[in-house]
Amino acid sequence: MIASTRLGRQNRGIRYRRAVIAKNSTRQAVDDWRASEGWRFVHGKLAFAVAGSRTESLIPWRRIAGGMTADQQQQLITPLLAPLNTVIAAQPVTPLLDSLIKADSPEPLRQLAVMQIAQKTDDRYRDIDPNHRAKIVRWLKETHAPERMVQAVEIGGGTSTEDAAAIFGESLPLGIRLK
Repeated sequence: MIASTRLGRQNRGIRYRRAVIAKNSTRQAVDDWRASEGWRFVHGKLAFAVAGSRTESLIPWRRIAGGMTADQQQQLITPLLAPLNTVIAAQPVTPLLDSLIKADSPEPLRQLAVMQIAQKTDDRYRDIDPNHRAKIVRWLKETHAPERMVQAVEIGGGTSTEDAAAIFGESLPLGIRLK
């Protein structure tokens, strides 16, 4: 009797493990299928030229990226990230900053764009000159930009959660921070 009870428990344990393995492999297969279908339907398709639409078009990619193959992830990242040598140097950025300051568009969007472009990096080739930096800081203060934006231009630093939400279109998952 004791032997048959032990054997019954072992069989239940084996059946349970098999069920868990089957469930997980089914979930993995469905996740793989979702990622491949998302890739097939959306990859290479254009988003509307509006900035908000481009941002929204990146949200599904972030959500399914974990199920993509390494090659697919690399193809997706390549258009989003650029090597350091493709970052625009400080000299051609100065006229762009001047035109943004004078532009007639909603100030919060301009403040964010100006902050991102003029943010201090402590890289002498990519940082704008100190006189122009002072001009940008004055403009940000005059337009009542949040203090975090003023500090990003004056002393540098990471991206705040508010700015990340504005840039990426939604908040980052809990536990993930931009540095």
